[in-house]
Amino acid sequence: MKGSMIALSLAAFLVLSFTEIHADVFDELCEIPETTRNILLECVIDAFDARSKRDMQRLEECAGHDMLDTIKSICSNPDLDVIQKFADCENELGISEPNIDQAKAQRCARRRLS
Repeated sequence: MKGSMIALSLAAFLVLSFTEIHADVFDELCEIPETTRNILLECVIDAFDARSKRDMQRLEECAGHDMLDTIKSICSNPDLDVIQKFADCENELGISEPNIDQAKAQRCARRRLS
């Protein structure tokens, strides 16, 4: 389970900001099997507080794409134009990093991965 918690941290880092994407985070996250990675990403986004969920909706409306689908595709079929659009929207809207209830994300990951 320790590896899953590390992966959960990587997933959380990935969804924190499209403007601060680092290749090493992608490399580590993309080493995680796709099914596990997708569960972790879903758990992280589910653990957003209400403001962060509203911000995510605003980002999706601005970018014209689903954020979770975009993040999930980063390892298999990244669309750099869409990722850039999210980054531009993030800056344009002045959206800050999401607040993530780490305990909730961990409970979700434990439940879904066991």
